[in-house]
Order: sequence, then structure tokens, then C-alpha cells
Amino acid sequence: MKKIHYLNTTVYLIVVALYIYEPVLGALAQIALGVFQLVLAIRLSMDINELKTIGRKALKIYWYTILIWFISILFLTLTSFLEKYGLTILYVFPMTIGLYFTVVTFLIKKGLQ
Repeated sequence: MKKIHYLNTTVYLIVVALYIYEPVLGALAQIALGVFQLVLAIRLSMDINELKTIGRKALKIYWYTILIWFISILFLTLTSFLEKYGLTILYVFPMTIGLYFTVVTFLIKKGLQ
């Protein structure tokens, strides 16, 4: 779990650095970060019985936020709100969710020590 946390944190920080360097590269790297973190979350969900209570709860909250974000994207695509708040919903919220997943991996790593 320690390696998963450090790898996730490293990938997240690389994406933030790419956003600072060149926003277009950061946006493209954010897609890869999302896929990477979803794969990690699926892997952690498979081992949910090994996790402490705080790790389980944090992982469930992560899945709920992903679900809420996805539903909001679908809803806002059908309405005109995506034009007004598109940058926030497409760039800021996923990076915030990614930061939360970094916290989740930290909590899981801390709970297993």
C-alpha cells in the first residue's frame, strides 16, 4: 500500500506540474490520471476487507464523489449550464477528486502500518 500511495502522489504532482507548465498538457495528463486512479480504486475496492474502517469509509466517499461528478456531467451536458461552468466542472472538480483520492491512499497506507 505504501508504494500505491507514493505512486499516486507522484502521478498527481506531475499532472499539477504539467498544468502549471502548459495547461493543455495538464488537461491531457488529467485524463490519464483519472484512468490511473480509477484502476487503483478498483484494485483497492477488491481488497476492501483488509482495510481499516477509516480506509473503507474514505474509499466509499471517493466512489460516491465519482458517481455524483459523472451524473452532474450528464445532467449539465443536457442543459446549458455546462457552457457557463464547463471549465470548473471539467477541470477543477476532477483534480479535487484526484486530490481526495491521494488522501484516501494516505489514510489506507497509514491504517495498514
